[in-house]
Amino acid sequence: MRGLGFKAAFDNYSFDKAGLNPAVYFDHQDEMQDKANITMGPNTITYQRYVEKTYLDLDKEDPIENVPLFSHAVMIGKNEWANSTPETAKTKQEIVRELLNVYRNHVAEKAWNPVVRSTAEKARLVAFTAKVEQDKSKLVQAAHALKKAEQSLKQKSSAVSTASSGDVSTKSKDSKGSKASTAFDDKGWRTTNKGPESFHPKTGEKFLWCSKGHGGGCYMPVDHDHEAWAAAKAEKRNNYYANKRAGDDGNAKPPAKKVDNGKLKLSNDLAQAALTSVQKTMKEQMFMTDAEIDQAMGIKQESKE
Repeated sequence: MRGLGFKAAFDNYSFDKAGLNPAVYFDHQDEMQDKANITMGPNTITYQRYVEKTYLDLDKEDPIENVPLFSHAVMIGKNEWANSTPETAKTKQEIVRELLNVYRNHVAEKAWNPVVRSTAEKARLVAFTAKVEQDKSKLVQAAHALKKAEQSLKQKSSAVSTASSGDVSTKSKDSKGSKASTAFDDKGWRTTNKGPESFHPKTGEKFLWCSKGHGGGCYMPVDHDHEAWAAAKAEKRNNYYANKRAGDDGNAKPPAKKVDNGKLKLSNDLAQAALTSVQKTMKEQMFMTDAEIDQAMGIKQESKE
């Protein structure tokens, strides 16, 4: 029975029970192998079985971390053993000596601090990673919605400002050298023919060259219908002069009532503050770069629409 006890002690021993100490592990296994072979026969625990048990214990499902050189030596040794022949295989003594040398080098450099990543720890890590990804997705969606709201508010604010200033387009047209309207900002690029198509320098919107009118030609939106555009322009000009004549006759329309856009501006500021807060959270807590944040919020994609 004592022999069976030695054999069981050999089989049931593990690297964890040795306190992740290779020297303690090999001392115990050598002793149990010798005693089992003496009491039960020389082939009770063979060298081959010893080596296979060693690699099974040292390279297990829950890997040993924080000792890279030792882990690498175990992995290389295991692969060499699996692919060797009886003629090329290293002996048990050679394998144990090599692993102990790597261990002692770690100790000499004060770098032996093995950590076992247990199954439970891996499960917690997976759950935490999933939670981070879920929170990241929510933040991205919130940031995208805030960006949309900010752009919508800016458009509304621009429309309110235009309405409150009266008929800006007619005043602009009446002044030589001024811009025709806000639609003709950056007019230089629109009136310089560089080919059949061009792109807005700020928005990236595609424009096509129209050679009909426009003072010798001009880049216009891709859905531009020159005949319809010219008719609308003529109608607007006729209405302008009709209203002007009515004003000269004493029948001028009352000036447009200014619209108070203070509340709209406040909403715009709040949206911008919320957007900035979300971006800060994504950068500090999600470790996202500015480029990743812009891509997640759809800024680059929107600029191409």
